[in-house]
Amino acid sequence: MVGIEFTKTIYSVLVEMAYAVIYHPEVTNRLNLYFSGIKKSVESYFLKVNQLRVVEMQT
Repeated sequence: MVGIEFTKTIYSVLVEMAYAVIYHPEVTNRLNLYFSGIKKSVESYFLKVNQLRVVEMQT
């Protein structure tokens, strides 16, 4: 039983540390930049695909 309680304690500490890291302002800014970069690349991909479809429809 002691092992289970110890594991739960370590798990809760790790979860709290993860929240502290994720919600740190600099980490949040970097995550926002990272995901906005992904969003822009996905948007540009679909824009190119749509442009190719329009060209195919015109020919």
